[in-house]
Amino acid sequence: MAKITTIGPKTDVLRERAAKLAERGDFEGAWRLCEQVMGEHHNEAGGLILASFVLWKMGKLEIAYQLATRATQVAPHDPAAWTNLGCAAQDMWHVDEATSAYKMAERLSTSDKTRAVVYMNLSAMAIDTGRWKEAEK
Repeated sequence: MAKITTIGPKTDVLRERAAKLAERGDFEGAWRLCEQVMGEHHNEAGGLILASFVLWKMGKLEIAYQLATRATQVAPHDPAAWTNLGCAAQDMWHVDEATSAYKMAERLSTSDKTRAVVYMNLSAMAIDTGRWKEAEK
């Protein structure tokens, strides 16, 4: 398992600012801050998870996929890491990998909100691939 990097207050602040920008839909601004976080702490779980999400939203699927994969290695018990991997894999049409990632996120999730997102993503993927009965579940 990868070593989890310890971060300082400056990195926490940058990551929080990036998350707020992402919530407002400013993914370019969020990415600029993520780059700073990643430059200093490239194995920090929170930074990897946020950066993979931001890049996925920006349509930079290959990089988002790589960072999400790394996030699952650094933080294997974090459902957000697995959800992000599922999203990137799904948009790259890696259906089996996306399904596995979403199911792992479901198993690890402790919140109804996260499970709802996972179920919605699984249903959308089933519709995209013409598996109508599965989508109804």
